[in-house]
Amino acid sequence: MISMEFEHDLKASVRTIPDYPKPGIMFRDITTLLGNARAFRRAVDELVQPWAGSKIDKVAGIEARGFILGGAVAHQVSAGFVPIRKKGKLPHTTVRIAYSLEYGLDEMDNRILSVIIEKFKGGPVGITTIATAVGEETGTLEEVYEPFLIQEGFLMRTPRGREATHKAYKHLGKLPAVSKGLFDDLTST
Repeated sequence: MISMEFEHDLKASVRTIPDYPKPGIMFRDITTLLGNARAFRRAVDELVQPWAGSKIDKVAGIEARGFILGGAVAHQVSAGFVPIRKKGKLPHTTVRIAYSLEYGLDEMDNRILSVIIEKFKGGPVGITTIATAVGEETGTLEEVYEPFLIQEGFLMRTPRGREATHKAYKHLGKLPAVSKGLFDDLTST
């Protein structure tokens, strides 16, 4: 369990840069923590402590920060290290699993939303049809991509199929199609 004193020390050793890389983001720069031997050691110790005495085969780390801290943790627990990289960054055989980017959607997320908006006028459209259009397995869309897109407010699941939200249109820089209502053409008498 992390002590209040250590938590304060750890927070104090991380520099905050407002509005980077874009307005509204508070970027947490850990290079200041990494440059402070005591803080870096304590951070690694705190990450290792819950697993002390456990048999760990591999530690995985996502890009940049995850490589630094994950590598140090893997060393301390005498485990191998698995780097998690963006698509196309590793030359050998890889396993591909989608994950949320820190500041936006990944390539497949954008492709799914684009297909729903551009090919199917924003939906509703069935998940199998979407899977065929983007060249992905239906199960992968349902288990990996769809929950994230729904959680983040880009996609809605309706009884008739999946629909892109206003947030999805805005994200892609598109205007939502305006549909006529059932009674729009009727005039009052």
